[in-house]
Amino acid sequence: PDATARLADTLKVSGCIAYLYAGFCFLLPHTPPKKDSVEKLAFKKAFRLFSHRSFAVLVAASLPIAVIHQIYFMQTGPFFENQLGMLVTYIAPAMTVGQFAEIGFLAVLGGLLLRLGFKWTITLGALAYFARYAIWGLISLQDASGPSVDAAGQFVWTTPLMIGVFSQILHGLCYACFFASAFMYVDRIADADIRNSAQTVFGIIILGVGPMIAGPTLGILGNVFGEAGVVTNFAGMWFTLATIALLTAALVVFAFKDETKNETNE
Repeated sequence: PDATARLADTLKVSGCIAYLYAGFCFLLPHTPPKKDSVEKLAFKKAFRLFSHRSFAVLVAASLPIAVIHQIYFMQTGPFFENQLGMLVTYIAPAMTVGQFAEIGFLAVLGGLLLRLGFKWTITLGALAYFARYAIWGLISLQDASGPSVDAAGQFVWTTPLMIGVFSQILHGLCYACFFASAFMYVDRIADADIRNSAQTVFGIIILGVGPMIAGPTLGILGNVFGEAGVVTNFAGMWFTLATIALLTAALVVFAFKDETKNETNE
C-alpha cells in the first residue's frame, strides 16, 4: 500500500511537470519552415533514408532491441521481487543503478565511437543486452526465493540479488552504445535539412512501435514461461531475450556498413 501511494504521488508530480513543460512550449518563439525549402514535406524525404542499406539495417536491428529494452522495464520489478526476493520498497532505488550507469557511459561514448566506429559501438550495445539477460537467466536457474530478510525481518543482500542489481551497470552500456549511437548515426547520415525529421522517424519506430510490440510479446512470453500471461519461469524469458539480442548483434556485424562521410572505421 505504501509503495502504491508513493507511485500515485510520483504520477501526480510527473503530471504537474508535464503541464509546466507545456506552458513553457507556448512561450517559445514562432519558427515556421522556410518558404524556400527544397522539400516541403521533410518527413517524405526522411523516409527515403530507407534507400540507404545502413539505415534500413539499423532500423531492423533497433526494433527488436527496442522491444526487449521495454520488457526490461516491465519485468525487472517482478523479477527482483518474485525470483530474487527483493522487498518492493527497494526495487525502484535498485533500478537507479542502470540510470546512473547511463550517465557514465554517455560521458565516454565519444571516445568509444572514435576508437570503434559506429558499427562496433552499436554491436557492443547489443552484446551488452545479451550479457545482462544471460546473467539474469543464469541466476534465475535456482528456485525462486522468498523475501530476502533475516530472522529479525531486516533486508539481506543475497549473492544472486547483488549480481542482479549490479549487473544493471550493463544497462548504461546498452543505452549509450546502442540507442545513443544509433541516433547519432541517423543525424550523421541525414541531410542537414531533414535531420530533425529523420530523428523523429527513427524515434517513432524505436520509441513508439517498439513499446507497442513489447506488450503483446510479453503476453506471449508470459503464456510460454508462465501462467495466464504472468511470467514465472524467469530463466526461460531472460534466455529468450538474450538470444534475440545476440541475433541482433550478428545482424549488425554482418549486414551493417557505416555510410557516414569521412568515417575511417566501419
